[in-house]
Amino acid sequence: MASNQIPVPPLLHECEYIDCPLWDEGGEADEIRRCAVCKYQHYCSQSCQKQDWKKHKFACSPLTIDQEKAFLIPDENELRVLTDMMVRWEDAYRFSKKASWNVSVMPESQELLGLNIPSGSSYRLLPADQASRPFRLPLILICRRFLSEMLHPLTDEARKILGDYVTICGHNPPSPYSKVYGPKIMWKPADVSTEEYNCWMAIAPIVASQDYKVCQFLEWTDRWRALASCRVLLWDEDNVR
Repeated sequence: MASNQIPVPPLLHECEYIDCPLWDEGGEADEIRRCAVCKYQHYCSQSCQKQDWKKHKFACSPLTIDQEKAFLIPDENELRVLTDMMVRWEDAYRFSKKASWNVSVMPESQELLGLNIPSGSSYRLLPADQASRPFRLPLILICRRFLSEMLHPLTDEARKILGDYVTICGHNPPSPYSKVYGPKIMWKPADVSTEEYNCWMAIAPIVASQDYKVCQFLEWTDRWRALASCRVLLWDEDNVR
């Protein structure tokens, strides 16, 4: 991308604050304002925007591309270690799962909490409720490495096609996920918010399994499937045994 600014998403014409009073009243907003940072969340009033911030702040990141942060420096060793971690976790879960079993007690799950991820030192954001949901940050850091490595070699054409597909998949996700804007993921995969990574983990197996003609990700499908499964089972775990 020639510019350091990702194109602004299209303007919506409704408030996206889930408790906006207009939803119950059936009224229409006099004007729609965007979040000043991400330009992707829309509100009918300053009041709705202020009340939504306690949630939206975890899903908000700017459209500006900081070239020093946009991609991680490729690291085959870290990628190998994290891939091995996910493969072992998925295998352990597959062969050990029980109906009343707490997956967080699995040794491979506990290993995640102490996993050394050197590239994580450059990521300063914390997910919501990190103190009581300790698996969230390591999952995000693994996702960040996978995503940066997968997208790093793509051409501009491939980024455009894939970015459009990601926007379609991530534009209207079910609660509690936040929206994902495809071009932002394509151009700054190492520098987005914790909730953008969270949503990406949910849609990644679908995105990676498609044939886009200009790019394919067959070697990534197993990684994303394992990480998505791990996210489903551990994201909300409190590690209390």
